[in-house]
Amino acid sequence: MLETLANKGVTIVLISSGHDLPACITHVLQLSKTATPVYSSKDVFLQNFHPVTLQNDLQEKLAQLQSLLPKDNNTNLHPEALHMENVQVSYDGKQVLQHINWTVQHGERWLVYGPNGAGKSTLLSLITADHPQVYANKIYLYGKRRGKGETIWDIKKQMGFVSPELHLYFETTASAFDTVASGLFDTIGLFRKLAPTQEALVQQWLALFGFSNRAHKWLRSFSAGEQRLLLLARAMIKNPPMLVLDEPCQGLDETQEANMLQWIDALCLHGNKTLIFITHYQHSKPACITKTLRLNKGKMNVE
Repeated sequence: MLETLANKGVTIVLISSGHDLPACITHVLQLSKTATPVYSSKDVFLQNFHPVTLQNDLQEKLAQLQSLLPKDNNTNLHPEALHMENVQVSYDGKQVLQHINWTVQHGERWLVYGPNGAGKSTLLSLITADHPQVYANKIYLYGKRRGKGETIWDIKKQMGFVSPELHLYFETTASAFDTVASGLFDTIGLFRKLAPTQEALVQQWLALFGFSNRAHKWLRSFSAGEQRLLLLARAMIKNPPMLVLDEPCQGLDETQEANMLQWIDALCLHGNKTLIFITHYQHSKPACITKTLRLNKGKMNVE
């Protein structure tokens, strides 16, 4: 569509990351917080463009977690974090998920990807307890079948969750402290007084991500990347065995994305977390991924 508009003589101003430029773009204005803006042709820009990587910082992040996140021995956990048996979901006769047989062993780290309409959102809602058809299917979370008397809070305490939708609807006038603390209770906002040990834990997570001196600033005063890190801290503060991350890097620039992915690597590798990482793009994933599930028109393929 952009190509068609450009061919009709429409001037296009596109705000985008450097690795996502359509062919119709002819010139690039590169903005920076610290440097003078650079204007060049697209060809010159691409010759000098290198995606951001922060690999040298991973060991430092792992070291920072030593004192905060207890090593997870998983002695009391069922070896299967998630098990789906012939799962099917349909609306008005249209099948959205077809014959999904999927087992995630504890400690595995899965990438789930596919185009829009593939069934990713439906699959996610079955995992996170938000879909009514979960009770018509055989779905097990850490050995317990869904619909056998557990509460939604029993399910949510097993997983940490981050998504663009959670980010969009989160209360932006909540402080950074309250945002992280709400993860202890799986609420959007903090509605109860914390014990001293809980307050100390929140402060430790804020310090880990470098937010100690802004603990009582409103969430909306942080950059998009910082807000997403605060939501990641919120997901991790209860030390759940599983992380479910739905497009956690959506809308972030290259530096913010690299930083987010590296923190996900550190958290999963240090804490032996089970990870389900959902994305549209295979290139946007943490290095710790060990297995891949592709969805297309409701059918799954393990790669």
